[in-house]
Amino acid sequence: MTELEKYGIYNFHQDEDGFVYVYTDGSWEGNGTAAACAGLGVYFGEGHALNAVSGRATNNCGEFLAAALAIRLTKQQGIKRLTVNTDSKFLVNSINKWLPGWKRNAWKLSTGKPVKNQVDFEELDPLDQELAEKSIKIKWNHADAHCVILGNERADAGDAREGSAIFRRPKANR
Repeated sequence: MTELEKYGIYNFHQDEDGFVYVYTDGSWEGNGTAAACAGLGVYFGEGHALNAVSGRATNNCGEFLAAALAIRLTKQQGIKRLTVNTDSKFLVNSINKWLPGWKRNAWKLSTGKPVKNQVDFEELDPLDQELAEKSIKIKWNHADAHCVILGNERADAGDAREGSAIFRRPKANR
């Protein structure tokens, strides 16, 4: 990623094929408990104005929302090619392998049980379809967690964990 390209009012790093890179991550504390809280992080680059942080109830929710937010942000800027880098193998495999079958099977797994996080997939899937219809291509890439990949570390440590703290604060004040 050596080129800077302007989309909308912002500059983005892109690779030699014209794909803008974004790193997304979800963070969680107490997953599966009543005190569960999650955050999300979206990282375009050091000091980028569209880097984002927010919070929600579970890790998978954080992962899905981070990706959906990154897609929305880039769509608003007129980006035509995007690589979503996430350390969630579940998210990458779900989008790249399993989602079409789940939709064909009325959101049921091969075991007949319902797909967990269906609401999140439904929120993310229309975005992907809408982008495809507008000739915007998305590549989903798994990035190893905690392996000193700057974008992933920033999305995780600074943004997603802060999102968990943001979600936790209102609960503590109830």
